[in-house]
Amino acid sequence: MTAVVSRAQIVKRLKPGLAALMGKEYARYAGQYQQIFNTKKSEKSYEEMLMTVGLGLGAVKNEGGEILLDAVSDGFTARTVHSTIGLGFVLTEEAIEDNLYESKADVLGGALARSMAETKEMLAASVLNNAFDSGTPIGDGVALCSASHPLNNGSTVSNTVAADISETALKNALTAIRTTFVDDRGLKIKVGARKLVVSATDAFTAYELLKSDLSTSTVTNSTTGVTNTNNINSLRAGGLFPEGHMVYDYLTDQDSWFIMTDCEDNALIHWQRRPLKIDMDYRDPYTGNIVTTATERYSFMAGNWRGVYGSSGA
Repeated sequence: MTAVVSRAQIVKRLKPGLAALMGKEYARYAGQYQQIFNTKKSEKSYEEMLMTVGLGLGAVKNEGGEILLDAVSDGFTARTVHSTIGLGFVLTEEAIEDNLYESKADVLGGALARSMAETKEMLAASVLNNAFDSGTPIGDGVALCSASHPLNNGSTVSNTVAADISETALKNALTAIRTTFVDDRGLKIKVGARKLVVSATDAFTAYELLKSDLSTSTVTNSTTGVTNTNNINSLRAGGLFPEGHMVYDYLTDQDSWFIMTDCEDNALIHWQRRPLKIDMDYRDPYTGNIVTTATERYSFMAGNWRGVYGSSGA
C-alpha cells in the first residue's frame, strides 16, 4: 500500500502564522559502525571470504631420512549476499503547491536520509547482537562468539566468556586472547586488543576501567593480609586498548561487551555494493503526485572470528 502525504496531513503549514516546525531533524549517532567494521567495495551480488589453512609444525629430520612434507588447504568459507534497502514517500501535487512555509519534499527528504542511516546502523549492529546466537552461525558453523570454534587440527578455541564487564574480566579476556588464539593448524599467533565496545549502560564503567590511573579493584596479599588499594591500573598503564573504547548505542543486550582485536582487517566487514541514492524526479502522470525514493545496497558480515572476543554478560 502506497502512503501518500496530502494537504490534510500538513494542514497547519497551509495557514499563516506558523513560527517554526519541530521534529524535522535530531542529532544522530551517525556512522558508529565505521568504528568497528572495515569497509570494502564490492562489484558482485555476493562476497565470499576463504580461510586459508597453513602449514603445521616442523619435525626432526633424522640423518639420511626424509623431510616432513606438508600442504596448505582451504578452510571454511564465509559468504554474504548484498541486500537492497529502500524507503520512500509520495506527495500530492496540491500539498507541494499550497505549502506556504517550505518545501515539504525538503523536510521529508531529510527524514528519509535519516531513516536510511538508522536502518544501516541497526543492520550493522545485528552482527554483534547475534554474536552469541548459534542460530546465526558464521562461516565455521558456530556463532561469532563461541566456546567451540573448530580448527583444522580437530581442536576448538573459545572467544567468549560469561562475565559482566570488570577489570578482572578484561584482564582474563586479554590473557585468553594471548594464550589461546591460534591459527587453524594450532600455531600460536600474535593478537592483542584494539578497542573495547560496550553498551550505553556500561559507558561510565568502561571509562573508569580504561582511564583511571589507579586500579578499580583491591588486592589482599594472601601472606601478609595487607590490602592494597593503590595499585596502578595496568589496563591504562600498559596501553592495552590503544584505540580506547566506544559506546555502541545499537547494542540490544545492555550487559554485553566486546574486545575488537588487531588480528587482521577481515573480522567484521561492511561491503558497499552501491551508495545511497535518493531519487525525487518521478511524477505520476495520472495524479501529478511526486514520488521520492531512497535505495542503498550493502551487507555486513563476520569473517575471521579471531578479530572479536565477546561476552553476553554474567
